[in-house]
Amino acid sequence: NASANLNVSPQYAPQDTSDKEGLKVELKLDKTELFVDEPVVMRFTIYRRGDVRLGRDTGYDLPKNPDFISEKEEQAKDVVTLNGVQYEKIEVRTVLYPSRPGEYEIGPGFLSGKVLTPIKRQQSRRHSRLPGMPDIDSFFDDSFSDDPFSMFSPQVQATPFKLKSNTVKVKVNPLPEAGKPAGFSGTVGNYRLSVEYSNLQNLKKGDSITLTMTVSGAGHLTTISEPQLKNTEGFRAFESEVSLVPFSESMSIGGKKVFKKIIIPEKAGSIRLPDVELQVFDTLSRQYTLLKKEGPSINIADVKESDFTQKVFDAEGVAPKPKEKLKILHQDIIYIHTSRDILKPSKGPLSLFCFL
Repeated sequence: NASANLNVSPQYAPQDTSDKEGLKVELKLDKTELFVDEPVVMRFTIYRRGDVRLGRDTGYDLPKNPDFISEKEEQAKDVVTLNGVQYEKIEVRTVLYPSRPGEYEIGPGFLSGKVLTPIKRQQSRRHSRLPGMPDIDSFFDDSFSDDPFSMFSPQVQATPFKLKSNTVKVKVNPLPEAGKPAGFSGTVGNYRLSVEYSNLQNLKKGDSITLTMTVSGAGHLTTISEPQLKNTEGFRAFESEVSLVPFSESMSIGGKKVFKKIIIPEKAGSIRLPDVELQVFDTLSRQYTLLKKEGPSINIADVKESDFTQKVFDAEGVAPKPKEKLKILHQDIIYIHTSRDILKPSKGPLSLFCFL
C-alpha cells in the first residue's frame, strides 16, 4: 500500500508504442490461505520488453487494504525470456500481516507513467553549408546519445499509460479455539526460545541476575509477547528492557525480539532460577506450542539484612536516605466543611476591583 518511483534501466532503441505486450504487470501472493498475523509475501511484478523506453516519472501503486499491515518493501531486478522475447523483470516484494479473519481480495496494483517514442527528424534543406563544414542536422539523426535526455538526443513523444494488475483472493482464518492454552497471548509464527544468564558464580542474597530471553524466527516481531517467568517465589523481578532485531537478509521474514529482565534472589541457599515459558501458535505445525526453558539450580550465600536492603535499593537505582527525626514546623486546626455548597462554582462573571 504505497506509491514509489520505478528504478528502470534506460533503453535507447526505437520502439513501437502500438505493441501492448511491451509492458505487463501481475500480482501474486506466496499463499492464499493463512491465519491472523501469519506473514505472507506479496509480489507485484513488472515486465518490460527490451525495446520499451519509459519516462523517469514511471511509478507503481501497490494494493491497499486496511486489514493488512505491510512491512519491508524492496525491489529485485532480473532478465527473463517469455515466449522467446526478452523482458526486464522488476519484482516489488512486500510482507503482509492480516489483522483479522475474513475473505479478502488483494489488488489490483497499478503501473503508470509515460512511454517514450523517438521522433525521426527530417534533415533540413533550408541551410546551405560551406565546403568542409559538417551538416548541422547530422547531430539529430535517428541514433540515440548515451543520455536520452541530453540536448543531442532526438525528440521523443511521451504517451501516458496506466496498467492494472490482476487481483488475488485470500482467506484469513481465525486462530483455532480447540487446544488454545490459557496462557496464550497472541504470538503467531515459527519461533524458538533461548535464555542466557549473567554470571551465576559467587552470588549473594540481593545480587542482581540478568536474564536475556530471545525469541527468534519467522513472524511478526512486534506482536511477540514477553515470555513468562514461572516458580518465581523467592525472587523479585523488574520490568524488562525490550529490543527488536529484524533479519538483515534480503526479504527474510522475522528476526528476533530480546527481553532483558533483572531478578534478585530474596533468600539464601540452594535455589532454582525461574522457568521461562512462551505459548505460541506455530504457523508450520498449525497448532499451539509451548516454548520452555528450565531455570538452572544455583547457590546463594546469605548476607546481613541491612546489606540486603541496600542491594535492593541499588538495583532499583535509588539509594536509601538515612532516617531523620521528625520536626514540627507548624500546628493549626483546619475547619472541615461538611456542606457541598462550598464546592459549587460562583454565579456570574468574576470581577476584579483595583483601588488606586
